[in-house]
Amino acid sequence: MIGSGARLAGLLTAVVLALSLAACGDGASEQQAIRVGAIATGAAQAEQQRYEATARQLQEALGTKVDLVTSTDYYAIAEALRGNRIDVAFLGSLSYVLIEPRAQVEPVAVGVDDSGTPGYFSYLVTNKPAEIRQPSDVRGHKLALASKLSTSGYLFPLDVLRKTGVDPEKDTTLSQGGNHAANILAVASGQVDAAFVDSVEYESAVRSGKVDPSKVVKVWQSDRITGSPVVVRTTLPAQRREGITRALLSLRGSEQAPIGVEKSTRLVPATASDYNPIRALARQAGLSVEDLRRK
Repeated sequence: MIGSGARLAGLLTAVVLALSLAACGDGASEQQAIRVGAIATGAAQAEQQRYEATARQLQEALGTKVDLVTSTDYYAIAEALRGNRIDVAFLGSLSYVLIEPRAQVEPVAVGVDDSGTPGYFSYLVTNKPAEIRQPSDVRGHKLALASKLSTSGYLFPLDVLRKTGVDPEKDTTLSQGGNHAANILAVASGQVDAAFVDSVEYESAVRSGKVDPSKVVKVWQSDRITGSPVVVRTTLPAQRREGITRALLSLRGSEQAPIGVEKSTRLVPATASDYNPIRALARQAGLSVEDLRRK
């Protein structure tokens, strides 16, 4: 969630401090540690725990210490990448596209679903399925959108709403900035009438029993969105980048500890060109990583 300028500065300071402390070891093994950052899209404690499981597995595969930091602050992760304080990062699709011009990174892996296909969807969910059957029906209702740096919670919804003639700021009572898990619960509690959310977070909430799909109803889904990548700094030595990539592709997630933003059981190779459609939508929406600084 994007907070005030003071809150952003505090979050950025906390992330930088965590990364600085992780890098301040006095032995060779500490100096060689792989520093991993991850954008948390759900409940903070649950996100920390599952990324810790990934970090342990990555450490075992690499035979090298792995230092982990998770954050809901996209800009802090971007700055840590740009400042070489993170070597590897689990990013959202849009956050990667916007971070790319600011940091020397390349996508090397992406999660796949049960069918082995990378990617996910934006869902429109509602507690008023009789009134809201499609995106254009949110007009006149209370609507939740995620951060402007959310692919499924903002970028794709904004595109479809504009195509149907709906301006969310003028035509709805808009609540913006909550993460996907919070927005799903906002629909469940009646705080809002509908929300555009990440399909992974919605399906996870249904499986865990946090929401009842007969009460928080999915009424629309987008085309498949290019999956959220794992990126590696291109300034790392080539041999180290190759080793990290091999280790990432060897990871195996579980239902209790899935991997990455898409909560996958495994990763497959990714390339920068996979994200051209998202680059085009980001340009159309006039977005850049600097949007975070202005909030």
